[in-house]
Amino acid sequence: MGGTASILEAHLSDHSGQKFVFPHKVSPSNSSETILKRLFSPENVSVFLNSLESQNWENIYTDLLDANKMWNFSSIYNSTFNFSFPLTKCKRQIRRSFTSTLEIKRLKRLCLDESQIRWIKIQYDLEIHKVKQSFHGNIISTAQNKSRIVGLLSIV
Repeated sequence: MGGTASILEAHLSDHSGQKFVFPHKVSPSNSSETILKRLFSPENVSVFLNSLESQNWENIYTDLLDANKMWNFSSIYNSTFNFSFPLTKCKRQIRRSFTSTLEIKRLKRLCLDESQIRWIKIQYDLEIHKVKQSFHGNIISTAQNKSRIVGLLSIV
């Protein structure tokens, strides 16, 4: 990423500022990208549990002095995990932020009036909260891994 850098001399302090100018503005893309992910469906989970039950675990439990127990366990577990939950290519749509509704735009225009600004600001904030809530609710309802997406949205 190229750009221009310069030192700003203020002559009032013993510190100099630095300025970096990027050549162009980076805008978010609405396109989709291909990612690899594991699908944790109930069917895949049952296949995984059945495969774990059918594995031979005797070499891990019987050899008390074997130093490779953890290696044996992890190789059995990883091969079963990779078989049950294979990496699949999925297209992820890059989501934009929520969009303003007509009511939000109307309230924003009314905020310019100083006489009722407190009441309008409360209504404006409530309307934005409703729109964000429905936007994030839609993300949760369409997500494949709902526990992960709820955790991510609680951070935001």
